[in-house]
Amino acid sequence: MPDRKSTSSHAGGTARRLDARLKVLLLLGCSILTQYLDGLQAAVWLAFLCCLFLLRDLRTGMAMRLFRGGAVFAAFWFLVQFFASAFDGVELVAAAEEALPFAGRLIALVVLGIAFVSLTPPVQTGKAVTWFLTPFLRGNAWKAGLALALVSWFLPNCLGLVGKAGDAARMRGLALPVRTRARLAVGAALRTLETQADLIALGLASRRLDRPRVWRF
Repeated sequence: MPDRKSTSSHAGGTARRLDARLKVLLLLGCSILTQYLDGLQAAVWLAFLCCLFLLRDLRTGMAMRLFRGGAVFAAFWFLVQFFASAFDGVELVAAAEEALPFAGRLIALVVLGIAFVSLTPPVQTGKAVTWFLTPFLRGNAWKAGLALALVSWFLPNCLGLVGKAGDAARMRGLALPVRTRARLAVGAALRTLETQADLIALGLASRRLDRPRVWRF
């Protein structure tokens, strides 16, 4: 009988091998479904999405950092909507009931995005977007695909650099305020990425990713 780890690895490998165009359609369909579910249905759907983290491909430090950032983002907008309703005279319980589904939908979208980014290589994401946009943008569709591929590579790596900078500050025992730590971490990440700009350009040229035909299926 296969253990849970091997089953998780097999499921993650199968998801990685799926056509990126199908995964884009699944992402869009699940995102639309998230907006129409409410109450118990939404809670079950969110619990199912969170179970995606049982896949080994999603149990990574990068994915968890993205999830924590998304959870903080959802919590922030929950508080914004909660206090906005409370200031309008809505009872606190009713205000929380109004804000909670919104925060749950945000977390669901975050989990869907993390699953897509973790299970789809950036180049495959760019090719899928190019394929979908070709009827509308014609010869310029590959540029949109290249831009999205760079974003899907850049964002997780940028967050990883921010996390490493924060870890370095904690290891040095620097008792700094939260705002100062955040500013130093972001600054260090931006400086590191700035130094890698030439390497990114060289990597694109060496793999010929700056040519339209590379982004075709």
